[in-house]
Amino acid sequence: KISKLTVIFLTLAGIFNLGSFALDQQVVQQEDKLREINRKVNTYESQIETLIFGINTLENLGFEVYDSASTYLDDLDFQTKTVQIFNRKYSNSTLEDTTGNLVRKKFTEKQNEYLNSVYKSQLFKLKDYANQKIEDVNQLFKNTFSSGLIYEYLKESNEFKNLEDLNKIKIPESIFDDYNFNEVPTKEKEDKNYEIYSKFYNLVETFSNLNKDIMTLNDQLRSKYVTKYKDYIFYLEYFTQKKNKKNYFILFSILSQILGLTFLLFLFRIIIKENY
Repeated sequence: KISKLTVIFLTLAGIFNLGSFALDQQVVQQEDKLREINRKVNTYESQIETLIFGINTLENLGFEVYDSASTYLDDLDFQTKTVQIFNRKYSNSTLEDTTGNLVRKKFTEKQNEYLNSVYKSQLFKLKDYANQKIEDVNQLFKNTFSSGLIYEYLKESNEFKNLEDLNKIKIPESIFDDYNFNEVPTKEKEDKNYEIYSKFYNLVETFSNLNKDIMTLNDQLRSKYVTKYKDYIFYLEYFTQKKNKKNYFILFSILSQILGLTFLLFLFRIIIKENY
């Protein structure tokens, strides 16, 4: 015996069970979308970490270049002056050297010769230190930025190419071959000394100016970082929205299943009641 109430309960049970099935399908679709969004979130997160590392590396590199170059320039000024002051043969020269004479008189001839050799060796060490620093910076830059995300962002810029050619500004090993350390000074030899000093100075100054290129690259990376971070936040919020939506679908699916089972129970109760 089928009553009107039986049909109603049967219809409601069917509607809510179909609704539960439809909501389960929506949950599956949301899971697929969440996986895709999560992949993008992880990609942006990885890119942001890479950019932060690149920015920090460039900042440290810029400071290292500027600080070491400033030290080398100061040492170059001091050591080229002292090596000439302690040239004991200056007294045989017709060139005026009032300050040097006053300093040399405070020491014996043997002491002057020793001090001249000390500062001469310091100049050669300074050349080695400068070249080693240039090599270190070059290796660090190449090892860090020779490939990957940051390389793709920066490879076309002139500043990046300047840093790739860093070894071209190395100080020649033979730079002091014609430098007058302990011979009688003449106008020609003094001019030659100044020419060698200027060449050394200009190379170190060129190295120092790379700090500007590094800071320019740093600014470019910061701009990329801001853009990536905005995209990351957007997808993170989008991921949260989709996850909440999926949870709502799950909740309504469970509710539909409960209502469907409830109306089925009512249906069985009515059937039993009306037929027995």
